Amino acid sequence: MKTASNMTSLSACLALLLVPLPAFADGLSGAQVKNAMRPYMQAVRNCVEQQSELDSSVSGRMDLSFTVGNRGRVTKVEVLTENHFRTYVAGCVGGVLRSVKFPRFSGKPVVVPHFPLPLNPADDDFSIEEEEATPPKAREAHRKLKKPILKRLKMATGTIRACVNDHKEKPRRRRRKRKTTLSITFTLNPLGRVTEVKVLTKAHRSDYMAGCVAGVLTCVEFPYQGSVNLKFSRARVPRL
Repeated sequence: MKTASNMTSLSACLALLLVPLPAFADGLSGAQVKNAMRPYMQAVRNCVEQQSELDSSVSGRMDLSFTVGNRGRVTKVEVLTENHFRTYVAGCVGGVLRSVKFPRFSGKPVVVPHFPLPLNPADDDFSIEEEEATPPKAREAHRKLKKPILKRLKMATGTIRACVNDHKEKPRRRRRKRKTTLSITFTLNPLGRVTEVKVLTKAHRSDYMAGCVAGVLTCVEFPYQGSVNLKFSRARVPRL
């Protein structure tokens, strides 16, 4: 459930983001950064909501910085608050930031040194809805969409992997000996947007890697224009 107070706090953090942004002659302006990020703020809010459901003890204000390359894509996301390293919300917001389409520009990459994000919405901001049964008529849509959906998932894997690599660069990390394949379930609404992502792989249900997957997939435009929600079970995101 959306509340005016929570949306105001997210708008405020977007406004604060612009304050320390330096002016580059050939780079991005503060207004361009703000305009590019505005459509993605609801996805950021979804990350905060999901973290609250998974583990409400992760709270306070999470501070991040990120770098935008001249191709208009985020090339690095760094969590500045130590107590938020390797958390679901850090990965999720990192995935969203890597999905933002900034204007291309010439010159050196632009570093946004401070992106403050409050993680303490009011308790009544959140509600858990009962899962809707998939109507029988959706079965045909599932069958037809399987290949294009898998193609989009494959295309998104590179962005997810880049988000996960941000996590691997954090302090006190333990190097993984082999790649990880995640099993996920997600719901696709009639507009072709993912509204719910859950990681089924037990070891990663609520960690940074799961957040990266959710953050990226909520920003992907899938090829579906229908009349019902479609739920896809046990899709696989390989080699992270």
